[in-house]
Amino acid sequence: MGLAAACVATVCTLAIRPAAHPALGPAARQIDAPGASRRKPHTTIEPTLPVALEARLVSVSAAARGGTARLEISLAADADVEELTLDLQLPEGLRVEDGTPTHGWRTALRAHQPRLYAAALAADRNGAFPIRAEVSFRLADGRSFRAGQGATLHLGTRPPEGRFNAGAYEFRGVPLEDLQR
Repeated sequence: MGLAAACVATVCTLAIRPAAHPALGPAARQIDAPGASRRKPHTTIEPTLPVALEARLVSVSAAARGGTARLEISLAADADVEELTLDLQLPEGLRVEDGTPTHGWRTALRAHQPRLYAAALAADRNGAFPIRAEVSFRLADGRSFRAGQGATLHLGTRPPEGRFNAGAYEFRGVPLEDLQR
């Protein structure tokens, strides 16, 4: 069998076709005949979500034990969203200071009119506190979506080395000659 693969970004398509061989008979020759219909691999480009979610920590203040920070979550939509629900997932040891709700915060978003949600956070101990914001919403055409964004509050700890890029850490490579064998 012949094998052909085409990859674009993270979407791959795979086409398998039998190779023309006399032992396979007329069917194999018919597949390779000129003008025969063949399915060609195609790529798929997924559209972006109509709602943008960004979580960031501002005004971080570390104390001898613990500290405070302000979490800002900005929401923006390309299309009107009648109902959007925001939930925060806070790790153990991190709390909202002023009683701001962390679950079930509902709002409507109008196209191109960003909204800001803010919460004052406090921790009684040092550590790394991963925070996750999740939104769920339904569009006028009935499609439902869930999306999330995260941030990590570091109090009295250093963030890992490397550069944080789109949900993954990026580290500088080591030349092969520098590796000990």
